[in-house]
Amino acid sequence: MPLCRLYFREGDCFELHFLAAVDIKGMRKELNALKMTAKEIVEKLDRRLPGLLRIENDYHGLWQFFHQAVLALENITNEFFHPWKCSKSVAQRHFFVQEGGFETFLEVFKFSRQLYSIK
Repeated sequence: MPLCRLYFREGDCFELHFLAAVDIKGMRKELNALKMTAKEIVEKLDRRLPGLLRIENDYHGLWQFFHQAVLALENITNEFFHPWKCSKSVAQRHFFVQEGGFETFLEVFKFSRQLYSIK
């Protein structure tokens, strides 16, 4: 029964048992890296791939930017969402969405689709 359907009186106590605990510190570290990537996509790159001139002038910086994004996504996938159907992964997916991770992931995903689209 969901907690919202229970009635409590003043002085009532109840005990909760969680099926799984979330690795908040680990998830937040990777989520912050992903958020920084998304922020850079929006603010610096204006949601477009960098032009040839920028690539020639800042190759190392752009390589670090893409590497950071790939690493954050790989770590989130491998450390927090695998195996997909276990209770700990479910709890971590809820935390990921609660912290804005899904919207951040979509921003990075939409940007990355430009790398492989044919125009």
